[in-house]
Amino acid sequence: MASNLHEKQMVNRLGWFLLLALAFVISALVFAALFSVASLLIGLAVTAACIAFVTAPAFRLFLRNHLSFFSHPKHGLVLGGIGAYGVLLFCASVARLVPTSPSPSGPGSSRIARSNSASMIHNAGIALDLGDLDRAEQLTKQLEADSSAAHLDEVVALRAKLRIATEDKNTRRANDQVLRLMIDANQDFAAKRFPKVDAALRQVFVVQGATELKDAYSLANRLHKFRLAAADERITAGDLDVAGSLIQEAEAVPGVQEKGASAEMQLKLANARVLKKIESAQKLSDEKRWTEAEAELNAALAIKNASELADARQLLTKIQTDRLAESDSSAAKARGLASPLVFVKSRMDDEGNILEIYAGAGQLDIETLKNLCLQKQKRTRAMGAYFLVVFDESVNVQFPSSQFRDRFGADEGVRKHIRAVYEFNRSNGYSELEFYETNAVDGRLRREHI
Repeated sequence: MASNLHEKQMVNRLGWFLLLALAFVISALVFAALFSVASLLIGLAVTAACIAFVTAPAFRLFLRNHLSFFSHPKHGLVLGGIGAYGVLLFCASVARLVPTSPSPSGPGSSRIARSNSASMIHNAGIALDLGDLDRAEQLTKQLEADSSAAHLDEVVALRAKLRIATEDKNTRRANDQVLRLMIDANQDFAAKRFPKVDAALRQVFVVQGATELKDAYSLANRLHKFRLAAADERITAGDLDVAGSLIQEAEAVPGVQEKGASAEMQLKLANARVLKKIESAQKLSDEKRWTEAEAELNAALAIKNASELADARQLLTKIQTDRLAESDSSAAKARGLASPLVFVKSRMDDEGNILEIYAGAGQLDIETLKNLCLQKQKRTRAMGAYFLVVFDESVNVQFPSSQFRDRFGADEGVRKHIRAVYEFNRSNGYSELEFYETNAVDGRLRREHI
C-alpha cells in the first residue's frame, strides 16, 4: 500500500512538472511568434498565479492540502522561476504594445512601421482577393501616404494589382451593360423596329471601357446593308426621294465599318436623278418648251456625286442649238425671204463637235446663209468644231455614217441632197463656207471665208 501511494505521488509530481514545462514552452513560442496581446495575456495570467501563491496564505494552503507537489520547498523555487518568467513576459509585452521610449527614427519605430506595413499589405491583398476594392483602395492610400512606410516595392506592386483589378471590374460592368443593350437591339431588329436599334447602338458605343463590341459592330453593318438594299429597291422603282432618305438613315447608323457600299448607292441615286431630269428635259424639248428643259438639265448638272453627266451636257447643247435655230428660222420667215432656211435637227459627237442640219428649197440666198453662219459662229457652244449643213428638203436629211469632219464623204447618195456646208473651229480660227449650184456631187463648188 505504501509502495503504491509513493508511486502515485511520483506520477502526480511528474505530471505536474511536465504540465508546467509544456506551459513554459507554449508561452515561449507564443511570445516569439506573436509578441502581442496574446503574449501579454499569458504573462499576466502566470504572474497573477505566482503572486497569489506568494502573498495569499489561503491559496497557498489550498494548494498544499490538495496538491502535494507544492509542499516541497524545491517545488516552490520552480514556481518562483515560472513567476519570474511570467513577469518578464508581461513587461516585454507591455513594452512591445506601448512603445514610448524609442524615437521616431529609432529601431523600435522601424520595427513597428515594418509590422504595420506588412499587416496592411496583407489585409489589402485579402481585400483584393475577396473583391472588396474599396477597402483595398483605402489601405493602399494609407500605405502610400506614409512616407516612412516599409515594403515600398510591395506597395507599388499592390497599387498595380489594384489598378488592374479596378480596370477588370469596370470592364466587366461595361460588358454586362453592352450585353443587356444588345439583347434588346437584336430583338428590335428582328421585329424591324429600326429606330430603337439605332438608339441602342448609340448607347452601346458610348459605354466606357467596354471590350465586347463585336456583336454590336456586326448588327450595325447588318442594319446598314438592310437599309441600302431597301434604297436600291426604291431607286429601281423610281421612288428617288424615299431612296435618298433610306441612304441617309443607313449612313447615320453608328459603328458602321463598311462605308464603300454607301458611296456606291449614293452614286447610283445621283445618276438616277440625272437620268430622270434628262427624260423630263427631253419631253419638254420635244414640246419646244426650251426654258423649262434647260432648267431641268441645269438642275441635273448640279447634282452632286453624279458621274453620268455627258448625256445631260449633250442634250443641253442640243436644246440651246435648237432654240437658236428655231429663232433664226422664225426671223427669216418674218423678213419674207425667198428661200428661208428651216432648222431640222442637230447632234453632238463624243469629241464635242456639233452638227446642225437645215433645209432650204428653191433658190439659195447666199447672203442669208452667210449671215446665219456668222450668227452661229458667235453663238455656238461647240467644244470642238461646228458644222452647218444645208439639205434641199427636210425629207432627205440624214446624219453622216462617219465622223462629222468627213463631211458625208462616205455617203454619196446623201451628198446629192447637200447644197452647202459650213465649218467653224474656234481653236484655230478656221471659218469657211462651201456651197454648190445644184448639189455636192454634180454642182460646181464655191468657197468663201467668213
